[in-house]
Amino acid sequence: MYTKFLQLNVEKQNRIINASLKVFSESNYKDASTDDIVKEADISKGALFYYFKNKKILYEFIFDYVVKYLTNEVLNTVDLNELDLLIRLKQILLYKLSILNKYPDMIQFVLRINHENSDEIGFDILSKSKEINEKVYGILFNNIDTSKFRDDINIELAINSIIWSSEGYSNIHLKEMKYKKIDNSYIISLIDQFNRYLDLFKTCFYKGEN
Repeated sequence: MYTKFLQLNVEKQNRIINASLKVFSESNYKDASTDDIVKEADISKGALFYYFKNKKILYEFIFDYVVKYLTNEVLNTVDLNELDLLIRLKQILLYKLSILNKYPDMIQFVLRINHENSDEIGFDILSKSKEINEKVYGILFNNIDTSKFRDDINIELAINSIIWSSEGYSNIHLKEMKYKKIDNSYIISLIDQFNRYLDLFKTCFYKGEN
């Protein structure tokens, strides 16, 4: 179905993908304009509809592309043999930074999916969103070593608190990074601050010898 698009050079493919991610992440599906996409991608509208027959097919392609890309990046970036939750979370932050470098709006696109309810899309967006969670986050947080946690706490609640706090921190800062000049010092500062949160979690939830 996407043969014509996949025959384009990688640079042009990424330009169209990034333009689509930007527009679909800033507006719901109904309000997202293909005029904005072609303007952002610097192509003609005729070209866009040559590669994708309509907005619905383009959206479905972008969605499927995101699911596959995130899954592959998880396997390439995160060491799933590392069972310490806090170390795994640091790897996840680096994983998100690597995504942001190539596709600045991909994470925001994923976050918007949870608020998308247009009947025009043609598939159950919440079901598809669950697919991302199962394929990506299911992999990310599988096989965590719970023996590191203190015996006097509810480990499930502790893990959820740590994950949700870490996700909130990374998502806020990754969103802000779109509008800031990013250099190595900013990245180092971001990671250093994140490490301080991880140290706090370790103090609060881990056994003393860990």
